[in-house]
Amino acid sequence: MEPYDRCLTHLNTAERQAYFDSLAPGADIDHRGTRFSRGLLTALLDAVRPNPESSSVFKKAKFSNATFDEWEFARVVFEGGTDFSEAKFTSEGYFLDVDFQGQANFHLAKFDGPAKFANVTYSRLHMNSATFEGNATFDTVVFQKALYCEAVTFRAHVDFVDCSFEMTSSWRQSRFEMEATFQGVKASGKTSFNNSFFQSLNISDSSFNGIFDAEEAIIRGVTVASVEFGKSLVCNRTKFTGMASFEGCTFSGIAAFSQAWFYASVNFSGSTFAAPQTLGPFWCSEEILLHGARFLEPVAISAAAKRLSCFRTRWDGTSSLTLAHAEINLASAVIMQPLSISSRAPSLSDQDFQRRTGTAWEQEGVSLSSLIGVDCSNLTLHDVDLSSCHFIEAIHLDQVRLEGRNTFQTPPKNRIWIYGIPFKWTQRQVIADEQHWRFDLTQPPLRRLGWARPSYVRTGLTVNTTSLAIVYRQLRKAREDSKDEPGAADFYYGEMEMRRYDRKWSEAERWLLQIYWLLSGYGLRASRALTWLALAMMATILLMMGFGLPQENPKQSAYGTIPAGGGKAVFEINEEAPRNPTSDRFTGGRFDKALSTTLNSVVFRSSGQDLTTAGGYIDMASRFTEPVLMGLAVLAIRGRVKR
Repeated sequence: MEPYDRCLTHLNTAERQAYFDSLAPGADIDHRGTRFSRGLLTALLDAVRPNPESSSVFKKAKFSNATFDEWEFARVVFEGGTDFSEAKFTSEGYFLDVDFQGQANFHLAKFDGPAKFANVTYSRLHMNSATFEGNATFDTVVFQKALYCEAVTFRAHVDFVDCSFEMTSSWRQSRFEMEATFQGVKASGKTSFNNSFFQSLNISDSSFNGIFDAEEAIIRGVTVASVEFGKSLVCNRTKFTGMASFEGCTFSGIAAFSQAWFYASVNFSGSTFAAPQTLGPFWCSEEILLHGARFLEPVAISAAAKRLSCFRTRWDGTSSLTLAHAEINLASAVIMQPLSISSRAPSLSDQDFQRRTGTAWEQEGVSLSSLIGVDCSNLTLHDVDLSSCHFIEAIHLDQVRLEGRNTFQTPPKNRIWIYGIPFKWTQRQVIADEQHWRFDLTQPPLRRLGWARPSYVRTGLTVNTTSLAIVYRQLRKAREDSKDEPGAADFYYGEMEMRRYDRKWSEAERWLLQIYWLLSGYGLRASRALTWLALAMMATILLMMGFGLPQENPKQSAYGTIPAGGGKAVFEINEEAPRNPTSDRFTGGRFDKALSTTLNSVVFRSSGQDLTTAGGYIDMASRFTEPVLMGLAVLAIRGRVKR
């Protein structure tokens, strides 16, 4: 302090008072390296205060390397530049109703106790490499111009309440080691948290009209609720090591999560994406939640996750989901424009994420678990596992497009024994709803014999043979419309199975279906029809040899009378009636004749053999049944090779 060789702290009372008397509002001060007690700081502020009701006014203020043991800056105006670089605030204190009209510099400042900034206005703030050891609160703070708080360390809680960032604010490489809260914040310019660390980040009821950039940040847990991102949210290569929630947010611009890692679940429930989006590729160890989310424009999502839940998600634009390892739930989703779901092959990036996060993928491709309440007219599935998908109550299921290799469940493959007789279930494509129906306690034990028990019990839906028949019929039509006749065959088989079990049909119709199933598997199992044909032919041959062929070929006799006076002689030719065989029925010759007769009957031809009365009836029966069985076999083969 001129003209002394001591600082303000070490002046005597008279010298200090003389200095204070020399000050006036708007004075320039220089107290670098000075140690301030509460009384000394109060005296300094009072010296530049026009009256007790007014604010203290400084022009330029230098407090670099100063130490504030007990500090309160209340009702202060800094008209010029203010320097608090490397200052130390050793106790709890606050800036209250302070206006920094020039540049404020808190570079390398250290706050050892709780610090509160309330009703503070910064024209321009530099706080690079500052450290807050205690709680920090910024309440109704206005940052008018650029804010540079890079490499700042907050070791305790930090709260930004009703703050306004009117231009660029940079928090690059900062550390928030406890909870960081942004509530009621409004940011007009770019907000950058590049390469920063957050132990816990909470943002609510805020709007960021510029770019919100958290690229390559590490965030242990984040909860973002009711926040509007006006231009873009950039989280490329960001690592979310805990639960990440972006619930009820509005993304008016791009939401970029390219190469982002989510170590737990990520929640976008109730959020609105108002611009075209390309989300991903990113990785998620647990579940991606899109409950009630709305995509107003086209979106392409590429991700690897365990689950993707799209309950009541609304797709207003043309969209695509390209996923790996994921199980998707589309229950009650609203699909207004074409939506395609496809599976991608596992990649090296998936393996790297799995190794570093300890994620245990449950499958390689993508599976669909539910289409309940979904209008499928705009849905395309490509290489999707549908073995656990519930189709009951889906709408316009006949218009779904099944492309690539979509897999369903199959009946049990093991041989089962019924009353000591071995049987095998006919192999076909089965929907999960049928499996749940078979394990209904009201079903006979025979219908669920050999079937695997469902992994969970489904409630709230009524599954019966009528509804299952409708589902199979719609899936069959979807396959037929795409010209996949062989693929539609299994769904036709399932439809007929449900009709066979359905009690609403008359007994006559059900018995007709029972016979149709028994003889040829509803015209779809050529092996069954050919087996019955072979059995019918063997029975015909045996019956012909035993009863149908006569003992000997009937002999003809000619009888005539020659008139006495000569003239024309008239002869009558009589043939013996065939005689039933009495011995040597099963001989080689008789087998050859029986085989010839049987083969001719299969193709509706007459063998020309002389038959007994019983043989005639046997021949008529075989000429009716065997061509029918042959036709069923041909029909089944045609169903498998039809283009």
